[in-house]
Amino acid sequence: MKIPQSIDPNNTDQKKDKHRFIVMPFQPKPKQPYNGIGLGLHFLLGNVMAVQTNLKEFWFGWRVNKLFKTPLELTAFCKGEKYIDHLEQHAKEQEIKYWLTGTYIQDRSKIILWLTLSSFNGEKKEISKKFIIALSDNLIGFRNEFISWLGTFSLVFEKTQIKKIMWPEYISVEGLDFLGRSMESTYINYVDKTKPEDPIELVFFEKGVTAAPDSYLAWDMKGWGLYKNKSYKEAEKAFLKAISYNKDGLGALSGLMWCYIFTNNKDLAKQYAIAKADVRNESHEKAKSFVANKIKNLFE
Repeated sequence: MKIPQSIDPNNTDQKKDKHRFIVMPFQPKPKQPYNGIGLGLHFLLGNVMAVQTNLKEFWFGWRVNKLFKTPLELTAFCKGEKYIDHLEQHAKEQEIKYWLTGTYIQDRSKIILWLTLSSFNGEKKEISKKFIIALSDNLIGFRNEFISWLGTFSLVFEKTQIKKIMWPEYISVEGLDFLGRSMESTYINYVDKTKPEDPIELVFFEKGVTAAPDSYLAWDMKGWGLYKNKSYKEAEKAFLKAISYNKDGLGALSGLMWCYIFTNNKDLAKQYAIAKADVRNESHEKAKSFVANKIKNLFE
């Protein structure tokens, strides 16, 4: 997910000493045919980490065009054909302390994911873990195991945060594949500077909600595709569908706020800005002020 380019993603009321955490797209292991599963799981964990209030709210989409100069570079990385060189230099230049990378293989309904968390802060520290993921428990077990593992790196989630990231994610392997392909289409659109105003092709977004009609992630992703295409009313419907499955879905709440900003609906924009702030334990007043200033700049 990516906030519109006119918005400063670091303009929050969080303390300056909070660190950034970036979830990179997960790559297929050698001999694993490429599909969207790695990007789908990347999107899931991006949603998990966005709720971690001990860190700055941070999405991969905010940095994708600083890490990849062309769509070909991005797709080569997603397919496991390219790696990020000089990661420590990127960490320093972009002030991103934590980098989560991973590789996966899929065997029918079972997914095996190897994750590595690297920390760059004076000296490099690294931990790795293998996860065996089954979708039958709606990805609850995987998320519990993941946040427990992060705790060994002193990245502890509070109980209130854990409740907000344990929504039941009703998604199949096919749905996860389409979700990831939608994510890839979105990132390519951000990186492709030759056609920045071109609409995103929404074929995979539609396939995603068809394959997983009760998935928060699939509806949230569809909402952002429609939003990027400036179809604000249709995006609103998708985001509302998303929060019917996850009322604390930070991405969908943010999407609703932006839809209402761009349709000059100040009351609803403030309502969802406050809901978004509550997920992150941020100031209501700053959320309302943010909306008022954006609408003023757009319409007055």
